[in-house]
Amino acid sequence: MNLNENIARIKQVMGIITESEDSYDAVLVGGLDYRSSDFPIDQQVELVKKGFGSDKNIKGFRYNASTSDVLNFMSQNPGIPVFLFSAGCTKANDLSKSPNVDKDKLYIIEPYAVSDTTKSIVRSAVANGVPSTNVYVGGSQGRGQGIVDGSSSSNSSSHFGALTTVGSIKSGTGPTTIEKTEQPSLVNSEELNVKEFQSWLDDNHPGWHSKYGTLGDNVEKGWGVFGPNTKRAWNNPEMKKGYLDFKSE
Repeated sequence: MNLNENIARIKQVMGIITESEDSYDAVLVGGLDYRSSDFPIDQQVELVKKGFGSDKNIKGFRYNASTSDVLNFMSQNPGIPVFLFSAGCTKANDLSKSPNVDKDKLYIIEPYAVSDTTKSIVRSAVANGVPSTNVYVGGSQGRGQGIVDGSSSSNSSSHFGALTTVGSIKSGTGPTTIEKTEQPSLVNSEELNVKEFQSWLDDNHPGWHSKYGTLGDNVEKGWGVFGPNTKRAWNNPEMKKGYLDFKSE
C-alpha cells in the first residue's frame, strides 16, 4: 500500500471523505462498514450514485460520524436530499429537526428495527414530519420491516442493494431552496461565556465533545477553554441558535 492509499484509508477510518470545490447533490450517512461483509463508506456512496446518478456529487459520512458534523455540513448545503442507511438511520430524529433539512427529502433506508432505540428514533423523525413513505424497508425486521406504518419497500433483494434501488427511486430529486439563518458571529472567545456554553452543550447535546462526550464542569477536561470542540459547536448554526434562544429566555 503506497502513501496515498494509506492517507485515503486513514481518512476513511476517521469518517472523512475528501471534498471537492463543487456543490453537492445529496448526502449519505452510511451503514456499518467494519465487518468483512460490509462496504466501506466510499463504496456505499458509489452504490447510491449507481441509482441516483453517476454524475452526482454525493457527500459520504460514516455511520459513527459526529451528528454535529453532519448538521454543520447541512448548514452549508441546505435542502439537498439526505440518505440515511442502516446504522446511519440513528441520526434521523436530529436531522429531522434541522431547518436546513427538507423533511420531504430525508430518506431513511432499511433501519435496524430489531433495536428499540432505532425504532424510537425513526418514529420520532416521522412524528416530526418526515413522511412515513420516506422510510424504505426490506423483507425482515433487521432491514426495517414493521418500524413504522405506511413505510415503502426498498425493492431490493439485499441490504446494501437498497442504496441503489432507493437512489434510483429518488433520481432526479434536486435541492430545496432554504434560506440560511444568519446568527451573530463570534469575534473572539471573550464575547462568549465559555463555561456556560459548554454546560449548556452538556445538557442539550451530550456527545458534542469528540473525546469526552461531555465535560461535566471539569476543568481538567477543558471546561472553560475555547478549544476546537467548543469552536465547532459554536459554529454549528443549530447549537448556536439553541444557546442564544436559551440566553434570551
